[in-house]
Amino acid sequence: MSKSVNDFLYHYHRIPRSPLGCWSERLIEFFQRGTPPESDERAKVISSLSNAALVFAYLGDLDRARKICEAQLFWIANQADGLPPRRSAHLLHLALDPWVNMGRLLGFKGETKGALAHFSDVYSINLGREVHLGPCRITPQIWSVILDDDPDMKGVPRAVYVIDSLKAFFQARDFHGALEFISSLKFIEHAGIRSLVNEGELIPYPRKGLHYLVNEGMTIAKSRLGWHGDVLESATSLPVGVDMYYQAVMMLYGMESRLALGQETAVLIRKLAILVIGGTFDSIPPTTMLRFIEKYGDLLERLKEDELALGVYMKGVRLARRINDQVSEWTFLRSLMLLGVYSEEQEDWRLSYERLIAGCEYGVVCRVEGKTHSPAWSGSVYERLLEVVKNLTGATEILT
Repeated sequence: MSKSVNDFLYHYHRIPRSPLGCWSERLIEFFQRGTPPESDERAKVISSLSNAALVFAYLGDLDRARKICEAQLFWIANQADGLPPRRSAHLLHLALDPWVNMGRLLGFKGETKGALAHFSDVYSINLGREVHLGPCRITPQIWSVILDDDPDMKGVPRAVYVIDSLKAFFQARDFHGALEFISSLKFIEHAGIRSLVNEGELIPYPRKGLHYLVNEGMTIAKSRLGWHGDVLESATSLPVGVDMYYQAVMMLYGMESRLALGQETAVLIRKLAILVIGGTFDSIPPTTMLRFIEKYGDLLERLKEDELALGVYMKGVRLARRINDQVSEWTFLRSLMLLGVYSEEQEDWRLSYERLIAGCEYGVVCRVEGKTHSPAWSGSVYERLLEVVKNLTGATEILT
């Protein structure tokens, strides 16, 4: 089974992991329509190029994913060259996406220092510094124009710096480093960062999503370091009025720590099961809820609560199918089959599981299942996707 990694359970944007071949076909169809010059259409092109890079990352081909990110930056720089300042700014702010993705790829490869440098570069934009994102140069004047047109962009560098830096530490299993990073935030006066941390402790009254994520990041690090007393104290001393889903997230970490400390969890386990299976959190973004269900199911298995795990995983399968997240569907089907709890749906699960792994090309699935996860390249949809990206961006040397 693919157990939950060290990742946030609270919400931040993720897209469903749909079957890679179909995803690639949709991207090819979009790219072949041509690229109108309007700025909103260019934004769609950059988003689709980021999706193309993600496809190759999920295949396990991180080098090609990085090259697509470099091609995005090349395309943006060429498109912006010679334009009037305001139109140039409209394009250059799109460079943040591929630059951040390149940092994430470095994090996947375990190159934490390089990943953190990418996220720091993005944060430096908010500090009034001139920043070079590959061939794309963003000056304080350009950033001012970008913020005039879209004030919400002001929070983007801050969110990237905090969330993606913490994820890089988690991927490296450097939990002391994560805590040191969180502690450092309170010394940063710019762009509201200091308000995220209160003397190294949890924020007493979170006001928005980034506050919750910093709190959760601190909890993840302390939990993995075995500081279960601290985690339990945080999980049981939440102020009145905090987000109900955040309460559930902290309850889950608290139950993990209770298990580690040998304390009773039965009442809390059943309370949370009623909330999850009963649909209390059905309004939570599905890709967020899938992560929660996976972690909760894993905890239920460790507590030998297999009957409850059955209901939770069945909900996970239904949700994964609703949004066509192939990796989550595989995770939950595999979990159901390994539970050892009888259900009349077992044969349907087995057939669905076998069909899924036969056609799945996600690297993580192929590795666990012992499949060769390098798809046939010549004439494949992935070769065609790379060709249309080359034709669109003109970055033929980069993508060879």
